[in-house]
Amino acid sequence: MKAKFRKLSLLSLLILLLVVFSLIVSTTKQPPVNQVKDTVSSASQTNPSPQSGSASTQIVSNEVQQQALSYYDQGLKLYYQKDFSEALSLFNKALFLNPKCYQALNGKGATYAFQGRYTEGIDLIKKALNLKPDYEYGYFNLGLANELASNWSDAISAYQTALKLDSHDTWAYYGIASIYGRQGNVDQTVNYLKQAIAIEPDARETAKTEHDFDPVRSSAEFQALLQQTPTSALQGNTDSSSKKNSLMFVLYYHSVLTEKGNPIRMPPEQFEEQMRFLAEHGYNVLTPVQLEQNLRGDGQFPPKPFLITFDDGYVDNYTNALPILQKYRFVATVFIVSSYINGSGFLSADQLRSLQSAGWTIGGHTATHLDLSEQKPDQITAELQTSRETLKSILGQDVLYFAYPYGKHNDTVIKKLQQEGYRMAFTTEKGWVDSRQNLFLLPRVYCYANMGMDEFIRRVTCPDY
Repeated sequence: MKAKFRKLSLLSLLILLLVVFSLIVSTTKQPPVNQVKDTVSSASQTNPSPQSGSASTQIVSNEVQQQALSYYDQGLKLYYQKDFSEALSLFNKALFLNPKCYQALNGKGATYAFQGRYTEGIDLIKKALNLKPDYEYGYFNLGLANELASNWSDAISAYQTALKLDSHDTWAYYGIASIYGRQGNVDQTVNYLKQAIAIEPDARETAKTEHDFDPVRSSAEFQALLQQTPTSALQGNTDSSSKKNSLMFVLYYHSVLTEKGNPIRMPPEQFEEQMRFLAEHGYNVLTPVQLEQNLRGDGQFPPKPFLITFDDGYVDNYTNALPILQKYRFVATVFIVSSYINGSGFLSADQLRSLQSAGWTIGGHTATHLDLSEQKPDQITAELQTSRETLKSILGQDVLYFAYPYGKHNDTVIKKLQQEGYRMAFTTEKGWVDSRQNLFLLPRVYCYANMGMDEFIRRVTCPDY
């Protein structure tokens, strides 16, 4: 009896140890990312703060934060494509990894607003702003969400706060104008829309079909604003004293593909019409090397010089843009996100090598398309080094030129680029390149779907467009 009891006791002890061990394993194992729940609170329960004394834990934490931002970035692209369901899934993945990812909170809030979940969306955006009170994009989305909810006073207030943080936010001005348009306030509509158009002329084309402006559309003031066209610009810049130092322009595209409602997808037939105009009017395409040589005083520009650039590395740069450019004997530069290579919808390593063989320049656009201006120095270095090393292993040569994701930069980012061996960097600031330009702050001329040939011609013939 005692032996049996002893055997049972030993067996019970063994079972108990196995249960304890299984509990330890189950509590330390992270759930898979695809089991993310649609709540921020559930994410916060599974993401405890790292211990300050553990260096290895801090490294994991940084990696998790960057993965969260990567999910956010992927979600943002889908959000702009109005694929709200998939965008929301990626924002949730980001928040599962990092509940304090204010960018994902902001994106999720805006997505909710477009889905008609206004109160939930506004609350999420406010949480993002609590985490980062100077987040201009957060105030813009707060204005947008309130506008969609018809909370017009709150929307105007949020848009105005966004403008205090960034006085060049075209669409904040436009948002205020559209609210006043619905209210039938002609003077305020024209006032704010005029400011939007002054920054981004394509806002005029958008306003022509915007139903929000229907209550004021018949007014003489509104019609006059819509009908203003810079006809002198279409004939070229005849004022020799204007922008004497302006040398050339850098065209800025993303994708050459037809996709209704997506402005970054330039339909191939529109892209070809633009290239045909440049070829027929004697424009000469440059490479970044030639641009750098001239800006450093080591060369001379040909007549009507320009540069063509593509950001992100979409596969249609190879399948659609390359044949068109070869037809007109033009070459281009593609700034590729290295982690996108071989991914669905993006360029493969073989296609990059083929573009290089065709005379194209391959430039850097970080490893994961992060906003570098918001990263710590070590993370900036990691993004630049990883991207550069990946591209060098594919292309067999150093990558010397760079485009800032989202156009965002600061002094630390520029210093890191210089330390890593980059020789020039391109922004998303509008304008032409001139002889006094900082080589790491080069502006570009944005080209988007359905911009129309008149607008394209205006931008490539008038330096102060």
